[in-house]
Amino acid sequence: MVVVKGREGLALATDSRRVSVWRDRYLTEDDDVKLFSFAAPHNAVGAVLYGYGHGLRVAARKIMTFADGFEATLPPEPLPVCEFAGCLGRFLVDGSGFDLFVLIAAGYDPGASAGRVYVVEHPGRPTPLEHHAGAYGITWGGQRDFCDRLIQGYDARLGDVLAGVEGAADVRMAIPLATLTLGETADLATFLIRTTIDAARFITGLRAVGGPVVAATITRADGLRVAVARAMPGPTGEWVAVGEPSAAVLSVPADGIEPATYTVAQSAAGE
Repeated sequence: MVVVKGREGLALATDSRRVSVWRDRYLTEDDDVKLFSFAAPHNAVGAVLYGYGHGLRVAARKIMTFADGFEATLPPEPLPVCEFAGCLGRFLVDGSGFDLFVLIAAGYDPGASAGRVYVVEHPGRPTPLEHHAGAYGITWGGQRDFCDRLIQGYDARLGDVLAGVEGAADVRMAIPLATLTLGETADLATFLIRTTIDAARFITGLRAVGGPVVAATITRADGLRVAVARAMPGPTGEWVAVGEPSAAVLSVPADGIEPATYTVAQSAAGE
């Protein structure tokens, strides 16, 4: 899952893979929906969702099945993105019995000229937390390791080792977010998803990202528009051996549940 906040708007991209792990094998099914749009007057907000355990599939199904019911609980006027994220997070949690999930809502407050990005984590942080306030940035989560290495220059598991090391921050990827067009922000979001999918083809262990890539853009003028849409395959899949090394993969994901961020201050671009 990747969300990019740029000068001209926001871009969201996800894969479509769902993974079920049982002992030393896992099943991949590439028909999950993880990017969601909403009807007017709430079409200036979109949401992406990822997680671990059976909760992700339940959450996605709950949004798709009860979207009309959720939107019926909203006021007739558009909500600020923070309030929308909180309402959607509570809607997903109520009575669903989730494991872990992260919901990211991105869009525009009524009358605002700058986009907002809010993150809700269940069960750890139910109150929406804003990313890139007053700035541009990228938020990514799920199987983070390849994006971590590409964007920040090293695996997140080296964070404690490199803390305080001179020059460690200089290895991050220099991305001119303040000058990217809307199309380029969508290209960046899809590039990061596809890079993870392609890199995972050549590793042992869990390949948790895959299937069709879906992307959308959000602007103040046009709301949410799908930028990349591919036909979803059927839910068929096959059990695959995890392979070696497997111990870390089968316990806790190395990247954890929290999404990572890359932020560029607007003032740095001379605004």
